[in-house]
Amino acid sequence: MPEDASERILAAAFALFAEHGLLDVSVEDILAKAHASKSTFYQRFGSKEKVVVAYLEHGLKNLGMLVEAAKVDGGGTSAEALLAVFDFFDEWSKPSVMALSSILRVLRELEPTDPLKESVVAFLDRGRDRLASVAAEAGLDSPAEFARAFQVVTRGALIAAVEGDVGAAARARNMAAKLIAVHTPSAANNPKEGRGSISPRR
Repeated sequence: MPEDASERILAAAFALFAEHGLLDVSVEDILAKAHASKSTFYQRFGSKEKVVVAYLEHGLKNLGMLVEAAKVDGGGTSAEALLAVFDFFDEWSKPSVMALSSILRVLRELEPTDPLKESVVAFLDRGRDRLASVAAEAGLDSPAEFARAFQVVTRGALIAAVEGDVGAAARARNMAAKLIAVHTPSAANNPKEGRGSISPRR
């Protein structure tokens, strides 16, 4: 167990959030697991929302690392990196499914002005901005709109995976390849040419 109280609190919170979700973990739960005092918690973080943000940012950082690793695996191009993410699907699907389930509960059950919901919405916006940045690096048209559509594909694949669909990653990869083709500049002028840039896997 980390010696620093902040590290202990974060480690405990991350483990509890991953197992139980964001809404079902209290500050008291975190403190009990971290062997930390309430005064230390509020002195270091101020609120549960700050710890949730740290947890979500950790996930976003891991996604960024995954994209970079996928970029190397996919030959160094941003477009191929977006597709190669699905090749790592088995490694990140289980924790991501729990995180996604927690996020969906927060969005569905909390009021718009709730600090936790505001934190989650801001996190989703940053994740979408990251995808849009990668799409722009790949030279895709309308990167912001592409990022929204790509999020729909990945979230759907995660939900399908948790429901037991072993082919979810392959199908999502093919859908993402078609999405990339649609947003490839040549596709706007000549759809037949654009759709030939990246081939979906069969």
